[in-house]
Amino acid sequence: MHPTSVLRARQAVPAVKGVRLFADEIDLSIHGSVQGLKEEWETLEKIAPVSVYQRFEWIETYLKEYGTPRGEQPFIAVGRHEGRIVFILPMSVHESWVRRLKFVGGSHVNFNIGLVAPEFADKLGPQCFDRIYRRLRRILPGVGYIALCCQPETWLGRPNPVRGAEAQRTGNPAYVLDLEGGFDATLDRGNAKRKRKKFRQQVRMAEEMGGHEFLMPRCLAEIEQIIDIFFEQKSRRLKELGIRDVFADHETKTFLKTLARKSIHADEPLLQIFALKVGEEIVAIFGGGSNNNRFSGYFSSIASGWEKLSPGEMLLYLVVEELCRQGYIQMDLGAGDERYKRSWSSERIETYETLMPFNRMALPVIILRRLFGNLRRIVREDERYWSLYKDLRKLKARLPF
Repeated sequence: MHPTSVLRARQAVPAVKGVRLFADEIDLSIHGSVQGLKEEWETLEKIAPVSVYQRFEWIETYLKEYGTPRGEQPFIAVGRHEGRIVFILPMSVHESWVRRLKFVGGSHVNFNIGLVAPEFADKLGPQCFDRIYRRLRRILPGVGYIALCCQPETWLGRPNPVRGAEAQRTGNPAYVLDLEGGFDATLDRGNAKRKRKKFRQQVRMAEEMGGHEFLMPRCLAEIEQIIDIFFEQKSRRLKELGIRDVFADHETKTFLKTLARKSIHADEPLLQIFALKVGEEIVAIFGGGSNNNRFSGYFSSIASGWEKLSPGEMLLYLVVEELCRQGYIQMDLGAGDERYKRSWSSERIETYETLMPFNRMALPVIILRRLFGNLRRIVREDERYWSLYKDLRKLKARLPF
């Protein structure tokens, strides 16, 4: 698709059980670039219940620094009804032996929810978007299937309308922490006494190791230096655990540093870096971005050899305290069932993946992906299977081949 091209489509889809769905009356336009949508997009993101991952600047930066260099073709679907914008779905086409349509950001995003105008939210829902996704099949010949991952079941207390009715639960839940009422109120909502006691112990231990410092770098050079340290720490840790390093490629590093550069002096940064320094070494790093007083964690890392201190948890305590001080009302701790997330979170949100074939060639891929998804969920939700899987993964990492 040419970067400036726009495809438009309006079609009458046969009504289900005699009921004409609102989805059939929506005008669809498909854009090969985000540039022509900037004004409408930024207006919608101010009123729609979205996360930082749906901000125009985040999407624009991702496509430029990460997606385009890796061959992703922007496919931004915009729905309008009687001239008024209903939704924006930031998607892209990924090239492979079976081409697929995905949300921009893919698994690098905690929450893929699209942008839906509040005035139309009650008219939309999973069945509506299933029909909209099927309409995209006729607009986009040559694409084998649609694969929309990291879709929350709910967002800000309401059902996620973009999640299709045929979506499959992933077994990779996301966790959210309520920050309203300030830091004391946040702690009091769960295990306050234990958290305070452990933090005091960590402080005493850190003082014995040379003292600690909570860092929030504002200078771009300092931010980029800490980002480089993050990549080193993360790469080492993932290698130890036998996990593929999704942060290793050049595009990811460029993307994060560009987000940081755009966030200097911003009221709502696309990337804010926090770090914990003990003695002369940075032992833990946490990064995330914000939108509408909600902070989403992107990544975290810890230095090897500091496990006794639990620097990641110590830094999280300091980050939560700082976010409360700044007036944030919610913190997204990210996807993945981890002990520290369960300990801190106020809400667990199930996530889903929508897999829909666009042609017969994609059917075997869809079947295999659904089977693998079910197997992965079973393993992830059973402590015995999950512990065995992690042990095997570490063993594989130690093998010389």
